Amino acid sequence: MSWVGQRFGAVGLRELLLGAGHLCALWAFAFAQPLLDLLGKSPEFFVARQNTAGDIVLFALALTIVPPLLMLVAEALAMLLHRRAYRALHLAFVALLVAAIALQLEKRLVSGPAAVMIALGLAAGVGVAYLLWRGGFMRQLLNLLVVAPLIFVAIFLFFSATSELVLPEDEAEALETEAGSGTPVVLVVFDEFPTTTLMDRRGAIDSRRFPNFGRLASRSTWYPNNTTPADFSPRAVPAIYTGIDPGYERLPIASDHPKSIFTLLGDTYDLNSVETVTSLCPEPLCGDVHRASTLSRLRSLAEDLKYVSGRLLLPPSLANDLPNVSTTFGDFGNDADPGTLDEFARDLFQPFDLSVFLDWLSRIDSGQGPTLHQIHLELPHEPFRYLPDGRRYNDTDISNLANSNGTKWAVGPPGITSVVQRHYLQTAYADRLLGRLLTRLREAGIWDRAVVVVTADHGISFLPDEKRRVTVPVNLGEVANPPLFIKYPGQRRGKVSRVHTETVDVLPTIARILGIEVPYETTGAPVSEARVGGPVVVQSASRETVRASWPTFLAQQREAVRRHLRWLGDGGLWSLGPRADLLGKRVPPLSSGGGSATVGVADAEEAFDPAADPLPVFVEGELSGVYANEVIAIAINGTVAATCRAFRFEDHLRYGVVVPPFSLRRGENRFDVYRVGPAGALEPLGGS
Repeated sequence: MSWVGQRFGAVGLRELLLGAGHLCALWAFAFAQPLLDLLGKSPEFFVARQNTAGDIVLFALALTIVPPLLMLVAEALAMLLHRRAYRALHLAFVALLVAAIALQLEKRLVSGPAAVMIALGLAAGVGVAYLLWRGGFMRQLLNLLVVAPLIFVAIFLFFSATSELVLPEDEAEALETEAGSGTPVVLVVFDEFPTTTLMDRRGAIDSRRFPNFGRLASRSTWYPNNTTPADFSPRAVPAIYTGIDPGYERLPIASDHPKSIFTLLGDTYDLNSVETVTSLCPEPLCGDVHRASTLSRLRSLAEDLKYVSGRLLLPPSLANDLPNVSTTFGDFGNDADPGTLDEFARDLFQPFDLSVFLDWLSRIDSGQGPTLHQIHLELPHEPFRYLPDGRRYNDTDISNLANSNGTKWAVGPPGITSVVQRHYLQTAYADRLLGRLLTRLREAGIWDRAVVVVTADHGISFLPDEKRRVTVPVNLGEVANPPLFIKYPGQRRGKVSRVHTETVDVLPTIARILGIEVPYETTGAPVSEARVGGPVVVQSASRETVRASWPTFLAQQREAVRRHLRWLGDGGLWSLGPRADLLGKRVPPLSSGGGSATVGVADAEEAFDPAADPLPVFVEGELSGVYANEVIAIAINGTVAATCRAFRFEDHLRYGVVVPPFSLRRGENRFDVYRVGPAGALEPLGGS
């Protein structure tokens, strides 16, 4: 301290530390408090990332203290040079932090051009810095506000909804139940998966596109009229595991759901469990084997939150250009009303990790005692990036065609058609993984005697001009209709049951099969007691209860299938498009036409590598001289490889389609774009 005193002097040291307190207060108001407030209302963010109480405390302290500490170091170095250099730097920091605060206030009042909003914010910052330089009231005010960071951190850790993750709770324990039959249980939960995706025009499983779901259906009972009680994973998934309708106040953690399939079977069964988004299996029963390292968790947290911060703090016109942490993790502070920012955790996407699935699969063994094999797979959930064989493909500037607030599609039917094609391709990847599971169960010798349940938490709607994830009365046939397959012990022939089942029926059904009496009251009941009909009721992410009659639900389901057939036809995965009859057709040499097109597919024209990751097969571009909804053909090396439709997005006419990887050759490729006339004539638009 004597060295510090000698270098700065008593007066200089006091000025430096008091200034650091001012910066800490302003940083708290500008950055820490908005983010802590948002996350304090959305604890699901931390649950899904498997963050511990220690992670959360460390995050809150680091967010509040580290940036001001770095500014303090910079100011100390400036003071070593000259007192004026320090004061100039300090006032610059003050001006920038006040500008950030002013920008947030502006966002609550107006939504103007970014340059204007930033200029006004900087003007406010310079004004406050000037008043601070003059001393008096502004300095006294900042002196009082130095305690604000401590208050914000205390509120976040001890009084927000997230406090439930920080403060110790009683650990859920295994329920005392009878051992039952000891039958192996396999429970697979997919994500964002409407039953209609699996259906052909007859309402049966489309085994051409999804052979392994067809394989499962041929040996199990398919319940196509299954519904979910919630459209938000942190509520929809617990409903499956507990058999109880979800509430809005409980977190998807074991202490809030002490009665679940994990505690029901945990006393007599081994648990081979992989959860995503939720954490219902108590660590004493499931262990901590799938949690990433502390450093990895914190790095992932920081990576995600830098975009959340940008969306909170920047003007809307700039914030909307930032990437979402996921396409469906709600608003992320886009241009949503500030009062609804706590709803940004509508749902969570965590990038699929094949190694976790394979590790889980490897633990399925015939030599085990009674075991529950449970996994939640984040497929075919957005963002759409996987081909049917599991290879990733390239992102483009039209990879996400949702509105900025993540609720509606930002395009009409021609644009949504592009999304549906990619959804089908990603569902085919889910089908491939299901096939690996079915094969493993047979190899392990437990298929015949096991009860195998395959379902999903909720669906997604591709209905134009309507919310795609939040349930509304017109989209229940997709959002509220996840698949349900149950392979009963000893079952060898497929069966279709048209009764009205619900995902809350899964746990009671498994218990009935095992001969275990559930020692608590469930909302659901064994599917053997289900009846045809009855209202469909869903707790939506907007905290509204949405209802539909049984005939309305079935009509929406049928219309969704018909709509996709109109858009993409009913061919195989690589013939999806409006003109499958043109695929494989040789095209004339490209010449000038009545319009133009660009081709955006990096690395595919001159240096295509079949082993590339990601694989450049998402072809897109801008069009001119054509109209929205006109059919567009993509030719590769002189042969039509895919067809799609022109659509309008952000004031530009676009096209986009995933082409078959086998249509490309190693090295140089030629891409040509054509307008398809009514009789199938190809009018050239442009090429690479």
